[in-house]
Amino acid sequence: MILAEADAIEAALRACISRLSQMGTIDAGGVYLVDDEGGVGLVAHAGISDDFVRSVSRYGPDSPNAAMVREGKPCYFGLNEPLEGLLDHRILRTAGILSLAVIPFHHGGRVIGCFNVSSYTCGHIADTTRQLLETVASQVGAAVSRLKAVEVERLLAAVVDQSIQGVSVTDRDGYFTYVNGAWAEMHGYRPEELIGRHFAELRPPEDRELVMANRTQVWETGGFRGEMRKMRSDGSHFPVMKQISLVRDARGVPTHVVATCYDISREKEAERAIRRAGELRLEAEKWMAAGRLAARAAHEINNPLAGIANSFQLVKAAVPEAHPHRRFAEIIEREIDRIGRIVRQMLDLSRTSRDENQQSAVAEAISDVVTMLAPASDQYEVAIKTDVEGKLPPARVSGDALRQVLYNLLTNAVEASKPRTSVHLKVWTAEHALWITVSDHGRGIAEEIRSRIFEPFFTTKDKSSSGGLGLGLWILRTIVQSAGGTIGFDSNVGRGTTFRVSLPAA
Repeated sequence: MILAEADAIEAALRACISRLSQMGTIDAGGVYLVDDEGGVGLVAHAGISDDFVRSVSRYGPDSPNAAMVREGKPCYFGLNEPLEGLLDHRILRTAGILSLAVIPFHHGGRVIGCFNVSSYTCGHIADTTRQLLETVASQVGAAVSRLKAVEVERLLAAVVDQSIQGVSVTDRDGYFTYVNGAWAEMHGYRPEELIGRHFAELRPPEDRELVMANRTQVWETGGFRGEMRKMRSDGSHFPVMKQISLVRDARGVPTHVVATCYDISREKEAERAIRRAGELRLEAEKWMAAGRLAARAAHEINNPLAGIANSFQLVKAAVPEAHPHRRFAEIIEREIDRIGRIVRQMLDLSRTSRDENQQSAVAEAISDVVTMLAPASDQYEVAIKTDVEGKLPPARVSGDALRQVLYNLLTNAVEASKPRTSVHLKVWTAEHALWITVSDHGRGIAEEIRSRIFEPFFTTKDKSSSGGLGLGLWILRTIVQSAGGTIGFDSNVGRGTTFRVSLPAA
């Protein structure tokens, strides 16, 4: 009855040995279990001192005591049955033990432990006592194995329940019979809310055909491993790595499906970030190479262009203003000036892109550029408002490059804004970077041209009225990326645009 009602091995065996110790001539005893190495360890005892327990708590697999237990036969020792065959016979004699019984118990044809009972008063284990001990031992083996299985099941259940990996069990029809906390949490439920629901409810509706294909694969091949999309209780989707296996009964018939999965959203985000960083690096290298090529071309063009411009002044002077072709001379002069502006901007880019490992005072650069743009601000009736958060560290870029960045951003914003509005310049530092945003109140950038906004010679301005060459943002982007920074923008058509720039801070 004790073993039948118990649910813990040590408690059951302790009660059992205590009950045996109350039998007539039995004064003390212990229970040993065979371990994985073949040794035996004491798991319960009664009627023996702590010092004695420490002396007999375990016998290694090569000891005579362990070998005797593994043979599986009852052994009795008394005054006429000497103890000398035992490893600890001196300890037993010193403790005053006159007789000893070692009764192994089995399960499934294998020895799993033994009873050791002894007497301090009787030099012989009576036949009736021997018969009783062997009867008890014959019943203990199955009970101990059952209790071991219960403890293992509890341990496994605790491990699965506390696992950070999601675990679920479904029946043959696909309905949940078990889910652990991690599985429920990643889907936005409590475990009890999922029991009895179908596994397909946790997949996006558009994936249902794929769900059935996966299920067929599991039942045909015995398992599945791979990525898939899952659906939370709020309808949002997330990626998981999932492994599915069939559980079979003793006849080999599939009865359940066990699935484990873990959320790989962070891994996917990291992969996207790495890909994006690689794309940005390649793009930056492309534009930097284009900048170097443009600068070299500008150097080659500049000298002959100066000669052409000077020579043309002589040609123009030779054409009277009343001459019918005088207007062509003026057109040629304007085009020479335009080429000159392009060359100068390319040369400016060349100089700023070579200014590496320099530092510049940010507040001073802001003040200079805002002062420089005061006439344009008045002309367009657009106020420039500045918002500088805290004390700014130096930027890891040359003063000329920083002023060029601020000048290009603010000039574009002022020219794009509607009259009697304002441009907002905000500067702050975060995560070892200098952040600059410039917001305007213009018409915004149309969706279809946003991908071209940084291309050289592309402009949204009226070239005939503004004289814009379409190089400002291209130069700006090249300077920023050459310095190890980033540039981007957000635009709402009809409401305005905000450009964002980050530069390394010292």
